[in-house]
Amino acid sequence: MPLLLTPVLVGDMFGLYYCQDLFFAALLSCFFVALIKGHTWLALVLLLPLYLTRESTILLAFVWAALAWVESDRLLAGVCVVITVVGLFVSRQFASLGMPNVHHTNEFVFLALKPPFDSLRNFFGIVLVPSEMKGKPGFTCAPFATVHLPRLLCYGSTRQFGICRPDPSAPLHTFTLWLSLFGIGPAVLWTLFRRNGRRTLVGCPLWLKLAAIYGLLAFLVAPFVSFWLERDIGYAWPVFWLAVPVLFMGFYPASTPGLIGVLLLENLAACWIPYALSLSSASSWAFAAALTMQALALWTLSGKSVMREPLASA
Repeated sequence: MPLLLTPVLVGDMFGLYYCQDLFFAALLSCFFVALIKGHTWLALVLLLPLYLTRESTILLAFVWAALAWVESDRLLAGVCVVITVVGLFVSRQFASLGMPNVHHTNEFVFLALKPPFDSLRNFFGIVLVPSEMKGKPGFTCAPFATVHLPRLLCYGSTRQFGICRPDPSAPLHTFTLWLSLFGIGPAVLWTLFRRNGRRTLVGCPLWLKLAAIYGLLAFLVAPFVSFWLERDIGYAWPVFWLAVPVLFMGFYPASTPGLIGVLLLENLAACWIPYALSLSSASSWAFAAALTMQALALWTLSGKSVMREPLASA
């Protein structure tokens, strides 16, 4: 339970109960419970409502299908693909009943342009401001240059966009979230993979591999496709709330209550100190605190030599 006492759950799920995040997390929890209990077909049934809740379920289905294929379960991989096609088709049909996106362009173009726009903002602090977004939240900066698109490259209602000067607080915010949103989870995960490499997941049950790989991909991909980082990085919770605790107890079976207590305290501090600092707009201090807590967790784990062989498949 202490692992769940984080800004992700308190602020970005329960705090935004009117968004789909909390419902998606509940469905995804049921999905993993079904897999843990060995009810694969029930998990497949849950995959469709997951798609209807959030289309990023495609990442979950892709990883599940790939793992099934590697383990020679061609039927499961094929069913995942079929449900993916059906889920995307149905969700697109529902989406077409709503208002168009603000750029008045088709969804393919909109999704294709998200990675360059969001990557420039989240990693370099460069905000591109299409004319239809000027003055809206997140696009209030004053462009120092304006690019007029040639007719061939115009899309939807966008004919030009401004380029704002780099803002270093944006990439600092990105790296702070990476290092703090799930506490010391990144440090523990790094320690496990650094010491064991590919052997970390060898012999693990399918659900554990899926939680680890899907969660890690969601964690890494989010800044490339997200305008609201706190929410989208938060979708990586399966790797830090399911996979990491199980892997840690498997590879550190002799961990004392004292060590676990210290790590839990470090986890709470790594979550909440940067969060509190970021509320006061002290982005550099928040990043420094997040980095310090990850380093402290690495130091706590560095002297422990109680590793064992990889987990046996359950």
